[in-house]
Amino acid sequence: MIEKYYNGVIEQVAGGIGNVEHNSILVRYSNDFSIWDLESVNHYKDQSDIFFTCHEFSYNKIAEAYEPYLGLIRQMFHKYCSGTLEEFMEECDVYKLQRPVFESYFEKGFCERTEQILIDEVEYEQERMRNSIVTMLQKLSEIRPVVIVLNRFQLASKSTMQLSNSLLQVKNKNIGIVLGVNDVQSIPEFAHEEWDAICESMDDRNMVYHIGNAGRNMEPDVMDYYSDYESDDGYRKLNNLVYFLDFDQADHHLSKIERRIKFDNFTISEKKHYQLLLLQIMVSVLQRDIAKALESCEDLEKLQDQEKEGAFYYNFWMATSYMYLGKLEEAMIYVQKAKECGEALGDDFLVFRAELLKAQNQMSGWCNIFFCAQDIEISDKLIEKLNAYHYKNHLAHIYIYAYDNKPEIVAKAYRSEAFLIYFSKGVALAKEIGNEQLISIAYRKNIMIASTNGEYEVSLLYSIRTYEAMKDVDSVEGGRIYSGIAYNLCAMGENERAQSYYNKAIKILCKLRKPEDIAEVHYNMSLNCVMLGQYDKAQEYLTQCMKAIEKLHLNSLRVCNLSKLYGLFALVSILQGNRFNCERYLYSCRQFLNYIFEKEKTENNLATVHDYAKADDDMFLYTFSKALLAQHDGDNEEALKLYEQADIYLKRAEGNQFFCYVLFRRNRMECFRNAGKEILYEQEEFILKQYEETHRIMFHEYAEDMKDLLPPVDDDCEELSTREIEDLLKQESVERAYKSKKEQLDFISIWQKLIDVNGITAKRDAQYGHEDIFKSF
Repeated sequence: MIEKYYNGVIEQVAGGIGNVEHNSILVRYSNDFSIWDLESVNHYKDQSDIFFTCHEFSYNKIAEAYEPYLGLIRQMFHKYCSGTLEEFMEECDVYKLQRPVFESYFEKGFCERTEQILIDEVEYEQERMRNSIVTMLQKLSEIRPVVIVLNRFQLASKSTMQLSNSLLQVKNKNIGIVLGVNDVQSIPEFAHEEWDAICESMDDRNMVYHIGNAGRNMEPDVMDYYSDYESDDGYRKLNNLVYFLDFDQADHHLSKIERRIKFDNFTISEKKHYQLLLLQIMVSVLQRDIAKALESCEDLEKLQDQEKEGAFYYNFWMATSYMYLGKLEEAMIYVQKAKECGEALGDDFLVFRAELLKAQNQMSGWCNIFFCAQDIEISDKLIEKLNAYHYKNHLAHIYIYAYDNKPEIVAKAYRSEAFLIYFSKGVALAKEIGNEQLISIAYRKNIMIASTNGEYEVSLLYSIRTYEAMKDVDSVEGGRIYSGIAYNLCAMGENERAQSYYNKAIKILCKLRKPEDIAEVHYNMSLNCVMLGQYDKAQEYLTQCMKAIEKLHLNSLRVCNLSKLYGLFALVSILQGNRFNCERYLYSCRQFLNYIFEKEKTENNLATVHDYAKADDDMFLYTFSKALLAQHDGDNEEALKLYEQADIYLKRAEGNQFFCYVLFRRNRMECFRNAGKEILYEQEEFILKQYEETHRIMFHEYAEDMKDLLPPVDDDCEELSTREIEDLLKQESVERAYKSKKEQLDFISIWQKLIDVNGITAKRDAQYGHEDIFKSF
């Protein structure tokens, strides 16, 4: 009976080719079932009007990356296309950094890559990879319609599930898909999200068919991958999983191999073990599991004599791991060792990789745009090597991050971006290779430099350029850009217009379920409310920020730390006349700023406090709120001392305190008048009038000039209710709590297994375990 239903499903999908969009069916059955003897399979594979492919995943073989889609593309390309592979990839907009991976796979089945992937671009590259494969399949389906039958889909790799889910969302009448799944066997946990998305999508279209019990149980050892692990073909599959960026699937197998080697006496050759460890380290680093990467590096050190480059790669990956941990000095020690190993081997390419890693380490691994406090010196020789080895993405990063970081240079961009010589080169290179994410980050870097130095017109211009460079404006990045535009409009005095852009940002981010980003928008909205004198509304937004921090267990937000948040709470509290709350928040603020006060006590010099982390912002809010509190109590003498301190921090904070600059000056004027200091009152009044006049003329003109360049937003874009946002926050906090609890249970489970191995006592194992943890961190 099950054969009859399965045949019917295949016939239904094949019959819908050319007529039905979303032509796909999920077939669910119990126990094991093979499709090779089905009549429909034998019938359709000989038809010439469609390309019929049937694939069945194996229980004892490693599932390959994007299996069987890549093989299908290669087969159809050679059968139906007359041009070159490079021309085909160009037509399908395949990311240029990933083209060597496809070329090496299609030509010899073993993936290679020219430039090493960067940790901050992993998700971006994974998305580009999936999109490229979807586009290639769609292009080929225009030449010949395709029917794809995938049986035992529960054994598919995570990348295959992700790609299948993407294909299910595509409206294409020339692609039909049948997915057969054994419900008795569970899906690996790391693939649950993709599997659930597929089930939900098919359920929504009523395309899930339950066809009964196959009546054939799996053999007990049917899931034994170990013969594949020992083979060269198994290594090829694992290598390809890594280079096609299916890190979860690769880590699943690599971790299993390592556990078996350590605890089950599973033996493979030392050379093969060395090769697998290199893959494991790369996967761990790119998954940001640096502790695991360092642990694997220790294992690699014992096997480094298996290859002549072994010592180089040990030091190279140790340096890379420490760099991404933020331990830059330790990283530099290993970088130097790696360079020495490369020089000893006489290998110019390895020396180049070490020199490049050194430059990258000087710029914090390009993980954070906020390190751009100064320019970094890069040798002309390294630039030449980057061009010679075609490391265009790394060169673009160097041009963007290493140069043009001074505020006076960035300010020239308002007249012409050509004044930013190196920055322009970097953006041009990023456009050449198609790295849209880097273009966006490059503009964000300049936005950050401009806005923190009061160059809001430049910051707004770059926000607009970032928006124009984006393909998907309803993405997380789109929401952040709308928030950034609103922030700059707010700083330029366009407060009402800014509110519409903030509301638009909230709508986008709420739809994408990003409560942390929403909290950051709320923080910026609170500043807008302070400028408008809406202190009660500002307090509501700040409360939403604090709820997000508490429920999501955050230490800070990207745009502010806790001391600044408490400082703002204190400010809006005293502005509403709430003395008790102001004192309470000032106490909390001081707890986070103790290191500043201690430094002042020991060095008795305010100049030593300033740092690039912008503690001046926090200190300004603290001292300004204290001054208002003293003024509220009628202690004008104390208030004037605090105002003088706050003025120092205000000047240092540069452009960051635009939202309360006028407020500060006016309250200080009132304090001068109350203290009978008329001359100082007049001086303060002159400073304020000069600021207001300059600000009004300059920024109003800039805002008007750029009005037509601003992205569209509905004038009636209403704010989402607090209830909607709190519901989202609650759901996200529950999910994170579950994930955290599960990680704890997994840790205990692994700990227990380790204790039980070979009769090792818990006390002894705990001792070794603690040593490993300390080595890792």
